[in-house]
Amino acid sequence: MTEGRYDDALHAFDKAIEIYPDFADFWLYRGWALEMLARVADAVESYGKAIEIDPCNATSWYMKGVLLGRASECAQAIGCFDKAIGLKPDYVEAWYRKGLLLGMIGRKDEAAACINKAIELDPRVFEMIKDGMNASM
Repeated sequence: MTEGRYDDALHAFDKAIEIYPDFADFWLYRGWALEMLARVADAVESYGKAIEIDPCNATSWYMKGVLLGRASECAQAIGCFDKAIGLKPDYVEAWYRKGLLLGMIGRKDEAAACINKAIELDPRVFEMIKDGMNASM
C-alpha cells in the first residue's frame, strides 16, 4: 500500500471514529495506519485509546508494545506484552517479542524462557530463528 493509501485509510478511520468514538477496533486500525505513515507517537496514542475502550483486546496491547519496543521503551513494551499474554496466553508473537526485548536488556534467562514458550506454542518460530541466523552468517 502506498503512503497515499495509508492517508486514505487514516481519513476513513477518523470518519468512522467521529460516528462511533467508542468502537475500539477503529482506534486500533487507526493506530496501524499511523504506524504505516511513521507517525509513531500518534500510533501509540491511538493504540492507547483502543486499550482504554477495550482493555481486554490483546492485539491492541501487542501493537502498542511493538511500537514502544521500537522506540527503546523496553520496560513499557514488556508490560504491554505481559498484558497481551495475560489476555491470550497462546499469543506466540507477544512471547517472542517479549523474549527479544528481555534479551536486549540483558535478562537472558527470562528471554530464553519466553523464546522457548513461543517455540513450544509454534515450532515454526525455531525454524524462523534458525533461518535468520543462517542468513546472517
